[in-house]
Amino acid sequence: MSKKILALLAAVSILMPTLAAQKLTVDQAVENALTHSLTIQTDQLSVEAAKIAQDDGVTNTFYPTLQATTTIGRSNSGTKALSGMHYIDPSDSSSGMAADYATYGPYVFFSSGLSFSLSLHPSMWESLKLLKYQIDTKQISLQAAKKSLALQIRQLYFGIVVQEEALKLQQQSLAQAKETLANMQKSYEAGLVPEINLYQLKNQIASSNSSINSSEANIASQKQTLNFLMGTEDIDAPIEFVDGLPAVTGHELDTFKVEEALAADTDLQNLNINEQMLDSQESMTKSSIYCPSVTLSASYQPLVYDVTTDWSTSTNHTDQGSISATLAFNVTNMLPGSSSRTKLKTIANSRQNLEVGKDQLVQNIRLTFSKNLADAKTALEQMDLAKTNIALAQKTLDLTKQSYENGLTDYASYRDAQLSHDQAKLNLLQAQYTYFSSVLKLQSEASAAY
Repeated sequence: MSKKILALLAAVSILMPTLAAQKLTVDQAVENALTHSLTIQTDQLSVEAAKIAQDDGVTNTFYPTLQATTTIGRSNSGTKALSGMHYIDPSDSSSGMAADYATYGPYVFFSSGLSFSLSLHPSMWESLKLLKYQIDTKQISLQAAKKSLALQIRQLYFGIVVQEEALKLQQQSLAQAKETLANMQKSYEAGLVPEINLYQLKNQIASSNSSINSSEANIASQKQTLNFLMGTEDIDAPIEFVDGLPAVTGHELDTFKVEEALAADTDLQNLNINEQMLDSQESMTKSSIYCPSVTLSASYQPLVYDVTTDWSTSTNHTDQGSISATLAFNVTNMLPGSSSRTKLKTIANSRQNLEVGKDQLVQNIRLTFSKNLADAKTALEQMDLAKTNIALAQKTLDLTKQSYENGLTDYASYRDAQLSHDQAKLNLLQAQYTYFSSVLKLQSEASAAY
């Protein structure tokens, strides 16, 4: 009874990882990876920083300069007191202050001021466009990072699915080999099978065991990578893959257009943004040469001579102010060889380089698209060929097995037929993965979404 309990506990302990395995679809894997990716989070923060910079740019560009000042001071009695824009001499009886001033002594005065200034230039609007282009660039980079990570996750997910299917075929082949070895051992003991055949089979089983161990280690490593990319705390956490390779029809290849790949390519979008930025920089530089700047300013400053007396007395307060508008041309920018003229030449050179780079990028996009499409079509042909080979291998295996059981064929031929059949199945799996991997690349290239 105790042995049965121990056996049951052992079985439960073996099954626990399987029972606790996380069921995972490919869309869930992509979503988890996008949520936990530090690269994606960094790019998202860059977008937010660019938006903050744009808000600050609007504030710094169009907000006027407004200043308010206040001054309180104390002055000893003197020969003269400032009153507005002129001086009052206490000894001058006509001022009406001589008698009071003689006994006035030290006094406390108060003044305040308010000034306003606003500068305007056509280049200010272009500078705001540049800030908007910076946001667009950051958003495109974020989108490119998402598309790249999503493609990586999907290829990894289905790659593991294919490898697990291949592992099952290897395990089935090994089980058949072990069953054959048990029968061969009996035949060998009865003197019906040469010893060399027995050793050959044992060697094949040992080789199969080594290959299976290597496959299991590779699958475990790739699952760890997938867990890491998804942000799973335990990278050794078991995973149960829900989705298998989608059904293949071949008709989906007709839906992919190179024009869509050109429109969705993020590198090309960035170059287009850079071209618009050059346009804005050129416009800003030209406006600095040919357009004047306008500065509007105003100021007002009241003054109270003695805060301890009646402020409303006309002789105890005054004020002054000004309003001005200034139109300024930078004549230096108009001269040949000026920094603005040099900058226009630099922008023109950058535009030429950008056009060359854009042409090269367009050609690369077309070549990559054509290659992925050709790889998918080749894989589709290989799948049809693999299916035919599987049917032929199955028929050969059935005939060879019958001959072997009737003693008309040796074990080596029978084993070769088994291996050929297994290899034909593996070739089909590999062709399916190659096809679907190419389709994933085409989908990523031709779609703006991830």
